[in-house]
Amino acid sequence: MTGWASASGALGVLFAVAAALAACAAPSTAVPSPVQAVEGARADPVPTATASPSPTPVPTRLPTVTPSPSPAPTVAPPRSGEALFQGLSAYDRAQGFELRYSTEHWRDDGGLLRHQAVPGCTLNPQAGGMGLGPDWTQVNERMKLGGWDFERRTLTQDGQDVPALVSYGVIQDETYFLFVLHARQLDRVAFDRCRADAEAVLATFGPLEP
Repeated sequence: MTGWASASGALGVLFAVAAALAACAAPSTAVPSPVQAVEGARADPVPTATASPSPTPVPTRLPTVTPSPSPAPTVAPPRSGEALFQGLSAYDRAQGFELRYSTEHWRDDGGLLRHQAVPGCTLNPQAGGMGLGPDWTQVNERMKLGGWDFERRTLTQDGQDVPALVSYGVIQDETYFLFVLHARQLDRVAFDRCRADAEAVLATFGPLEP
């Protein structure tokens, strides 16, 4: 009996070892994790956003403006049948002026404009002050000639029906200009023409730059 018991014990040990070996040899039934890395595979890197540098503002260069010099005043040339007279004020020799006159009606005689068709009709463009005796009558008037304010003084000698002198004064920039029309021994028709043609000349008056 003792031998049988020993044999039975040994046999049980053998079965236990065999069972253990069989358990070790059986395939594993564990389910792999879905996030388990596969051997040999490379994970794609997650792209990283790179901030682009802000452009440096470039200052706008404005064009350089060069001021143009002011043109010097110019005198327009006389038209056909017209002549230019330039003179100085008798009250300020630094201040010049110009007049334009018809060569059909006037001629320049040494600084005096003499009428071509009315003898005795003479315009002095650079006249100064003049004194007259008590036997003269003076009539003062304000009038516009060529946009300028002239003071006209018509002088008639006592006993005469037709004026013998007419003066025209104008002020520009505090400078006084005086023009005197001599019309001695003219009848009324000749005087009216003489004065009208003289005033047409004075209507072209223009000061010159000193």
